[in-house]
Amino acid sequence: NLNKETMPTAEQYQNQLFCTTADCPDGYRLVTGDVVGWGDIADTTIDLTIEECAQKCNSISNCGSFEYGKEGSKASKNGHAKTKSKAYCNFNSGKVPNNNQYLEQLLCVKLEPCAAGKYRYSDQEDCVSCQGNTISKSGARNCTACQKGTISNSLHTECVPCPGNTYYYDDSCIDCPANTWSPAGSTDCKGL
Repeated sequence: NLNKETMPTAEQYQNQLFCTTADCPDGYRLVTGDVVGWGDIADTTIDLTIEECAQKCNSISNCGSFEYGKEGSKASKNGHAKTKSKAYCNFNSGKVPNNNQYLEQLLCVKLEPCAAGKYRYSDQEDCVSCQGNTISKSGARNCTACQKGTISNSLHTECVPCPGNTYYYDDSCIDCPANTWSPAGSTDCKGL
């Protein structure tokens, strides 16, 4: 079924999934379902944006997820909104949904930062290893190319200069030809 709504307005029906263009902030992944209860580690917070909910969850040491929703607007007799929708967040220690999605709530699950040498596309769950002559720091969203004269170590965690008597070429350190030399980090060799 196609809908123009970006948030569900009723409980999940049987095994149907609600796919939406709404998304969780960086560092979180949108998950279908609900962590039962109204937030087991912090009171419900009202009038925050979804980004502010993520910031608050990040500030709570054991926060593993938050549910984000909006209280519905009540219409007056002429059909105009009488009360404005209020956004709310429920903060949970759990990350695994244990119930169907509750009404309009989005469940945003905190992603663990990727280790150095790995990165994560957007909200994907798994970290991906850097490839080629690239590196990354812990928690990176992409890998960074090493500068000329350096190559990545085997773990892709740091760029190291090409050793003396080698030169950098095509993302590799190549031995200098006979009767030439180079200092560490060189891109060419010098004659003796």
